[in-house]
Amino acid sequence: MPIVVATNVSERVNRVVNDICSLQHDNSAQARARAGRWVGHVLQDANSRRKWWFLERTVITMLAAGEDVVELKGDIDKPVAVYCGSRLEKTSLARITELRQAAAADGRPNAGRPARYALERVTTGLRVHLWPSPGASSAIAFTADAGTDQLTIAALLATGLRARLTTTGVLPAPLVANTTYYVIGVSATAIKLATSLANAKLGTAIDLTTAGTGVHILLYQLTPFGILFTRPMDLAIVPDFWETIVLNGVLGTFGRHFDRDALASDPKEFERRYEAQLGRGNTDTWDIERARRWENELAIELQTALSESDGATSYTLPASLTGIGYVTIETGDYPLVVN
Repeated sequence: MPIVVATNVSERVNRVVNDICSLQHDNSAQARARAGRWVGHVLQDANSRRKWWFLERTVITMLAAGEDVVELKGDIDKPVAVYCGSRLEKTSLARITELRQAAAADGRPNAGRPARYALERVTTGLRVHLWPSPGASSAIAFTADAGTDQLTIAALLATGLRARLTTTGVLPAPLVANTTYYVIGVSATAIKLATSLANAKLGTAIDLTTAGTGVHILLYQLTPFGILFTRPMDLAIVPDFWETIVLNGVLGTFGRHFDRDALASDPKEFERRYEAQLGRGNTDTWDIERARRWENELAIELQTALSESDGATSYTLPASLTGIGYVTIETGDYPLVVN
């Protein structure tokens, strides 16, 4: 069951800083800035000694043919593993660039099932480069009927199939491009779309409000992409009970900087509580080093959508030459939901 962290971020930060400054009997701007720095040091210390479940995240999307560059946006501390159906081997960007250039120069196959990846840090975040490029996906034109919520196509597609949409004009509302949808099979020439696999199995379709304009294309037999990563430790994303841990860590670890007479207890007592709380930290759900639990879940999730190609079998114009497709991992402010 997801754990919802609903505390307002600014309220939490102010509350912790206020508690520290109250014990100092000093609420000046200088004292508040000092408290904020100490909070950061305590979080860094806690993260360096323990692994915390609320820092691990996964994201899954689908890639069309040639989309060999995925731009990751948001707070990412460390990518741990990349999957395209199975776990990919990490290599250097120089090596992938070399393979791409050789394929382009010699007319060699460059598309199939990705087997390697490389990371590139850019000003906007992090890019994942894949080799080979994802193989050819199937494309079929469709028309939409807002009255029935159906898409008319010239193919029989099974319920649960993942699909993405493109158009020369405007897609039927509320459908959007670069989003994974799930097929609900209606007949040999008609489907509906759902927002999740669970909804597709239940027959819960997206309510179309317009037919759109232009020529609409449905892409399927896509290549699945999944990434396991950690986020930076930050007071904004920790669970509520971490306010006490942080407070004890600040007062204990940096208590020697306080006037001891202003504290309700000796700084050593705060430090003892901090160490004890870290020791009791629940890390049972953290297996990011081996990634076995996530690997199994990703395999189940991605297997049905895997484009079955065991290597480079054809040539496709890659995104690294034509532009970058991207996946947005995190946007906006917290509260957040941690699975």
